[in-house]
Amino acid sequence: MSNIRKDLKKFGANPGLATPKNPEAIAALTEDIEVWPTLNADGVTWDGNFVFKAGTSFFKVYMTKDTQKASFESGGSTDAYGAKNKFEGVHPGTHKEAVAFFKDNVGKSFIIFYGGCSTDEYKTMGTKCNPMVLKVSGEDSNDGNKNTMTWEQELLNDEYIRFYSGHISFDATLPTIAAAMELDSANGNVFKLNATATTSPIIVASSNFEHGDIITLVGSGGAGPLTLDNSRTFLLK
Repeated sequence: MSNIRKDLKKFGANPGLATPKNPEAIAALTEDIEVWPTLNADGVTWDGNFVFKAGTSFFKVYMTKDTQKASFESGGSTDAYGAKNKFEGVHPGTHKEAVAFFKDNVGKSFIIFYGGCSTDEYKTMGTKCNPMVLKVSGEDSNDGNKNTMTWEQELLNDEYIRFYSGHISFDATLPTIAAAMELDSANGNVFKLNATATTSPIIVASSNFEHGDIITLVGSGGAGPLTLDNSRTFLLK
């Protein structure tokens, strides 16, 4: 096992420039997630895809983009050092839909996805056991009509920010495929297999995925469920 230390070098020409934010951050309630991706050996990258319970999916939260702020701060005491992630932004107005959203979601547990404006890779905050909890404060005065939404972890941890390049979809219905799979990356990385009466092996009839891409197959059972083995086409994870 090597103990060679890694240098921390400068990446890119101007890595300290402000990161443009998408005004629609992406959120997921932890209670909606059926299967979680695994953590890469680097300790900061999600490998695979988030799979949601039936009828649920990712959803968008509008926050004025120049008010969005993602941060983390380390702290603690001897033998208990860690960090907490925090994401905040302003949602304008106290319209009925906004107040209903706050009423339904304050205190609930989330995973927050942000970035992704110039890349397919998102930064994420929150994990299954230490999620981001939503708090809200509002102001309706001569200075403005706005709501500050703050997601923050409650416990110190060693998880920090993570990176995700997997499937993002706001459609709660997964594309379905048969045993002779026709895989099209335009449909995402998560597919639902048809229920079958007779057991048979899964094969790839066609695919435009690249070597090393990760796809997730959701089974539907049936009297004779389909089977998938390690092969020249698939490496099971």
